[in-house]
Amino acid sequence: MLNILVQEFFNKSSFIYDGLNDYHPETILNTENKEIEIYNKKTTYSKKVFSHNSKYNLYKQVISIAILFKNFCFYIPTFFDFRGRIYTEIDYFSYQAEDMAKSLIMFNNGCKLNHENIKYVLQYLANLGGKSKLTLKNIYLHPA
Repeated sequence: MLNILVQEFFNKSSFIYDGLNDYHPETILNTENKEIEIYNKKTTYSKKVFSHNSKYNLYKQVISIAILFKNFCFYIPTFFDFRGRIYTEIDYFSYQAEDMAKSLIMFNNGCKLNHENIKYVLQYLANLGGKSKLTLKNIYLHPA
């Protein structure tokens, strides 16, 4: 999948990216300061141009990260919020990110929840619910 996406990213007439694999035509690239100035033809701020360039930068970041981690196993740090929902701490390249990033992630070794490792999940959820004084034994015996 990565090879196809990289190949299409450098193809100016890409059907996958539909023009989002380059800066918007109305973007002015300042080569002296290496900065991007975003104006439309009337030299005022343009949401359309800004949105287009943001999507382009997102795709470029995801592909760059995917190329760097192509043959490596890595961990994605996660956390529970106060409601017990799981979120990743990584923005660009995770299973909760943009569709393109999701398509590039393959899980290496999974872990099924069993009686041993479910205790740690239950303990964390109990702590979120204000039951931090319970012992691991009490949480496991009385999870509700």
